[in-house]
Amino acid sequence: MSAMTDKAKILLIDDDVSHAEMAGEVLSRAEFAVTLAHSGEAGIKEAREREFDVVLCDLRLPDTDGMEVLKKLKALDPDLEVIIITGFGSVEKAVDALRSGAYSFLEKPLNRDQLRSTVTNAVERRKLAGENRELQKIVHEKFGFEGIVGSSPPMQQVFQRLRQ
Repeated sequence: MSAMTDKAKILLIDDDVSHAEMAGEVLSRAEFAVTLAHSGEAGIKEAREREFDVVLCDLRLPDTDGMEVLKKLKALDPDLEVIIITGFGSVEKAVDALRSGAYSFLEKPLNRDQLRSTVTNAVERRKLAGENRELQKIVHEKFGFEGIVGSSPPMQQVFQRLRQ
């Protein structure tokens, strides 16, 4: 999100059209900008063409596995928050998804409040991570000393003290 007035951009990848539309409607009412994709490849194509804050991806898709989509999405944007959704959940699958970089794992049928809450938290996490990167960059630019030339032993001691 580039400004506070911008809506967070959500990509929802689910081959169950009625479920995707219901979840999309819930998220749209919560002031998110939602894009729907009904296959893994369509979702990956959308993610290549536009930036999203959060992706919800079904674990079982007609053309690919949701875990593969997760890996491809993370390769495109390591900071992207991905929420895996499935009607065939298990603890093992949830753990695998989280270990592979998923933000969360939700079971169908989705609870509307839980969906809104999980997506809101994922958006906030992405926003905070971006702000953290920007602040680190500012601090590094303002207080970094890598651009200072000084190879004498006394200057090296000063640099060493500053690094501590």
